[in-house]
Amino acid sequence: MLNIRPWKRLRRFIARQPIVGRGGILLYHRVAELAHDPWSIAVTPAEFAAHLAVLQKCAVCLRLESFLTRRAEGTLPRNAVALTFDDGYADNLTAALPLLETYGIPATLFALSGFVGSNQETWWDRLLQAVFDSKDLPSELEISIGGRKMTWKRPVDATDADMRRALHGQLYDAFASVDTPEHEAAFAALMRELSWKPQLRRSHRPLTNDELRELAASPLISIGAHTRSHPYLARVPPGRQQAELAGGKAELEARLDRLIDMFAYPHGSFDATTVRLAREAGYSWGFNSVASIVPHRIDPLRMPRISVEGMSDESFERFLTVHGIRQRRRANG
Repeated sequence: MLNIRPWKRLRRFIARQPIVGRGGILLYHRVAELAHDPWSIAVTPAEFAAHLAVLQKCAVCLRLESFLTRRAEGTLPRNAVALTFDDGYADNLTAALPLLETYGIPATLFALSGFVGSNQETWWDRLLQAVFDSKDLPSELEISIGGRKMTWKRPVDATDADMRRALHGQLYDAFASVDTPEHEAAFAALMRELSWKPQLRRSHRPLTNDELRELAASPLISIGAHTRSHPYLARVPPGRQQAELAGGKAELEARLDRLIDMFAYPHGSFDATTVRLAREAGYSWGFNSVASIVPHRIDPLRMPRISVEGMSDESFERFLTVHGIRQRRRANG
């Protein structure tokens, strides 16, 4: 059955946007099969292969640098596409790259410098693991997160799955509301409450530094920065923003021995101060997660990207059409 939900929702969004432009920058995170994916950040290998086959047929797939250059020159095709990945999961190398090589389609990875090479899961993956993999949930839970108390009580007559989803949603909102340095103490408290010990799962591990260099050595892959620790930049003080922006850039440049001048805002979170600080840090291009084709006139540090969820090839073709990347077929006669 055709999955029409994602493109119908996006079609309604796009219809409200008075944007004139051409070409689209697509945003992926993971190529993996996940048991729990509340943010729809993963596409399966089969889905990704189907997407690449559609792009090979319907679009002009460019390296992000070429996309930006041709846009500036006024030679960007209307159906131009650039692929991007955020974060730096190991499956970007083990699952995504072989498929990109099969179809000859380039991509850019915006690497989270504090995640890559850390041998540790992201805080949101650790949170999912804690809630869904712990054996039993307590009847009540109370922890302090960034100085704020969070309490939870087991719902009456709720299924185990519903209880875990409810607890995860409440915990995620609490963790997301504070800066990332506050997370470790909260995780220690959560481990005690749930009698849970985190484990690095192969399915959720980051790239090692050697794997990042292997990926960067591919002629199909470009590398950009994504901060150190994935904060909501617009929510933290300018000093913290500057440290994340400049630090993530410097760390990747040291590991790869190359200039890093492209950046993706974690969570798509930025404001005027963030843009100014990104420019001062030496970035030429900044990419958010506003679902839009690329307007003719836009600040190069406010470039939109279109998030892609798991969907069939038919749904993906419709998705590209909704965003103006693929032209609608005209009826014969």
